[in-house]
Amino acid sequence: MNNRSFNTLLSRGFDSNLAKQLLENGYNLTKLKNLDKDSLLKINIPEKIISNILKEDRPPIPTKTIVKLLYDSKRTCCICRNNNKSIIIHHIKEWHYRKDHSEENLVVLCLEHHNDAHTKKGLSLNLKPVDILHAKSEWLNSVKNSDAKAILGLTLIDGARWDYFNHNRIFELFFASNLDYKNYRFSKITKELGLINELGTFGIKDSFKSQFYSFSDGYLLYNYMKELFDNVLQNISLIDLTDKFSREQIKSLVKVGSYISIQIGFYFKNITKKTNGINQKEFVIIKRKVS
Repeated sequence: MNNRSFNTLLSRGFDSNLAKQLLENGYNLTKLKNLDKDSLLKINIPEKIISNILKEDRPPIPTKTIVKLLYDSKRTCCICRNNNKSIIIHHIKEWHYRKDHSEENLVVLCLEHHNDAHTKKGLSLNLKPVDILHAKSEWLNSVKNSDAKAILGLTLIDGARWDYFNHNRIFELFFASNLDYKNYRFSKITKELGLINELGTFGIKDSFKSQFYSFSDGYLLYNYMKELFDNVLQNISLIDLTDKFSREQIKSLVKVGSYISIQIGFYFKNITKKTNGINQKEFVIIKRKVS
């Protein structure tokens, strides 16, 4: 399924299941616009959407906003949090009042709760804008670190390990997050051995960087560093780009200062002839094509 065509239909008010079904049957927005109303009704498109796409009286939601909104919400309704339901993008303040396509005025809802947001019970809506805003905030806060937690889960797999630490950057994030190292499993022993200082950090000479943990108690310091890095990951918002294959998607999600993760094929290539000891140097070659 073409992600761009999918996002284009979502931006016109289609729910996710209907958009997917139409694309699988060979319909994109251009083909739909060439059909008459009766033909569109036969393929189960709601009258309100038919009116929108034939008249195009409202500009579509920008693709960049769609991508960011779907990613942040994990394509899940913020009210019921059921990720098996078809979803739709809803304007919290209705378009004809605010004409606002900003991310702050948009939310991902399932069809049931989207209907509640437009249905009145007595003199008030079943689902008020203030309730939606609160639910959206709660949901986004609860899932914003989910990618980092997924990466931490991968480190528990047998044989998984960190092959490289950018120590200075990790220590910088450690201090910025106001974390405490004293309760780590390996804190006490590494401190008693003089491997870490009062701040929980240590210095590294340039000449030893590539073989820093290759000494008798190196495995203790490595495990301490692993605990510290895992703690840092739990406290930052990480963007997983593993399934993002277009520049449009990546640019919609990543900004200067963003932290990203990615699972891709790669291999090492030697750039020196040394095969052991210090001063070995390798390139990491990444095997991935971005469209």
